Amino acid sequence: MDETRKIKVVKIEGDTISPFAKINLIIPIDKGELFIMPTDTLWGLGVSPVFPDAVKELFKVKRRPPDQPLPLLVSDMNTVEFLIGSKPSKLFTKLAGKFWPGPLTIITQSSRSFADGIAGPGGKIGLRMPKHPIAIEIIDATREKYLAVTSANRHGKPIPSTVESLRKEFQKDVFLLIQSDHEMLNMPSTVVDITSGKVEMIRKGALSSIEILSKI
Repeated sequence: MDETRKIKVVKIEGDTISPFAKINLIIPIDKGELFIMPTDTLWGLGVSPVFPDAVKELFKVKRRPPDQPLPLLVSDMNTVEFLIGSKPSKLFTKLAGKFWPGPLTIITQSSRSFADGIAGPGGKIGLRMPKHPIAIEIIDATREKYLAVTSANRHGKPIPSTVESLRKEFQKDVFLLIQSDHEMLNMPSTVVDITSGKVEMIRKGALSSIEILSKI
């Protein structure tokens, strides 16, 4: 990235984005620029996953190990079906019905091909629908209607706690930083793997295993 370019900070107030502001946000995202946006859980560092070089750049900026695939954020179940390549399983549908939109990332099998860094071994992908109106609106307005988003921090380091600290940390790496006045949980999503047909807890987060298992 051009080190002379400054990160663009855009603040969105309320639950919706004006049409003009939305166009200015989505154009660079749809071109593969790296960005930071709020979600219901944590600040997210994201990119359109259809650009292999941009995905590689996100891994570089994040300093994320290459064996840790990026989760995909979606805004609707039609996109889920497209990404999986078939109808979601009954277990997936049940979990999504109980906990989406919300802080649950579901790892499932996909028959689709993705850029390196998106799918794990055997074609596994992680999917989540965030409970944040601005995040949902951004995702839904993109060309593909899904985004690769991970927490906005260097791997192994704390997430910067303020917009100013985020701006300073990623000044030379990210094109766009989107603000919102909605509160976040400041906890990561819980991650489950259902590829075996059962719920396997992968990462503890905002939802406990008891909360999840008691609803299925």
